[in-house]
Amino acid sequence: MTESLFGDESPDCPQCGAEKPLPLLYGIPSEEMIMAAKLGQIALGGEDGPHSRRAWRCQTPQCNYEF
Repeated sequence: MTESLFGDESPDCPQCGAEKPLPLLYGIPSEEMIMAAKLGQIALGGEDGPHSRRAWRCQTPQCNYEF
């Protein structure tokens, strides 16, 4: 586990075991959120909000698992 941008501990990906998943944020993105997503600091989950309680997205391109 590693500390995320928001100061909480991020779990390793349960699908592939990769470290440092991205915090998954929902809602209409602000300019700051768009920039943070482009910099690879967060992942945008969509404007409609979560349909589940997924909070992380794996950064591994082959995986991209949301959990």
